[in-house]
Amino acid sequence: MTALRMNRQQAVDLPRSQGATRRCLGWARGLWPRARTGLAVLVTGLGLLVQPLLAQELQLKPSLELTQTSPPTAVPLPPLAQQAGVPMGTGDQIGINVFGQPDLTTQVTLDAVGMITLPLIGPVKALGLLPRQLERLVATRLVDGGYLKDADVVVSVQQTRSRFFSVLGEVARPGRYPLENRLSLLDALAEAGGATDKAEPVLHLIRDSDNPPAANAPGSRELPPLLRFSLDPRTGPDPSLATLPLLNRDVLFVPAKQVFYVYGEVRSPGVFSVEPNLSVQKALSLAGGLTDRGSDRRVVVTRTTDDGHTQETSTDLHEPIRPGDVIRVKERLF
Repeated sequence: MTALRMNRQQAVDLPRSQGATRRCLGWARGLWPRARTGLAVLVTGLGLLVQPLLAQELQLKPSLELTQTSPPTAVPLPPLAQQAGVPMGTGDQIGINVFGQPDLTTQVTLDAVGMITLPLIGPVKALGLLPRQLERLVATRLVDGGYLKDADVVVSVQQTRSRFFSVLGEVARPGRYPLENRLSLLDALAEAGGATDKAEPVLHLIRDSDNPPAANAPGSRELPPLLRFSLDPRTGPDPSLATLPLLNRDVLFVPAKQVFYVYGEVRSPGVFSVEPNLSVQKALSLAGGLTDRGSDRRVVVTRTTDDGHTQETSTDLHEPIRPGDVIRVKERLF
């Protein structure tokens, strides 16, 4: 009996539970579109919020990496021989490339009269020509001679020997240097290793008056044949040294220091540089002053006169020093 009542009760409850289930499913079906719409709105809002932050991050990160990992690099200047207005000269080594014709590609050197010899077309005068002018000349000779229907020629200067400058005097590496790139006077001095300790703080520029600026480098201007520039470390080099371009056959000369000599009854005898407004008294102070046995009344100077003779005279302590003077301090008598 008890089991029968339980079965009847289950039979009654089953439809009720099924109805509740159907109502829940119906409610869920009605709620889902609204929930889906709300979720879409939420996702869209989050996207709008995050997108500016991501864009800002993407913009800042590359700029930061560029600043940290990409230091500025110097752009090298092209060789002077490849620039407009600079002709080729004797001794220059050039390469001639004829596209599609490896047998005609060669390297030649301009001889003493500026001639070169090329396959098929023979001697060609290249002295004073620009690379592009020689390209047209060689191409014309190849076509007019019936060797090629169409010639594509490229001329490149491999080594420049006709353009040079010299650095002489008290520098680390005096000599002649090829002028292959655009250089300033300061660059040329650095190329020779700079001035030595024995150098006068001055640089002389000797420029060939027969070498006009227009034939050397664009932007160069007419200058006197002899110029003087200061290298005084106390005031710094002359600013124009870094701006004036070096021209073909320029000569830079750094003279030796003008010196005088002090010996005798001084504490530090030796060789000293001549300075402006330097008197005998100041010169003795540079030598450490007099010893206990030295006399400031027995100071003599040996000096070379304009005619090349040497004379020794007693001097006043306020007399100015001249380059090459030899000062001797004698021992006092009592």
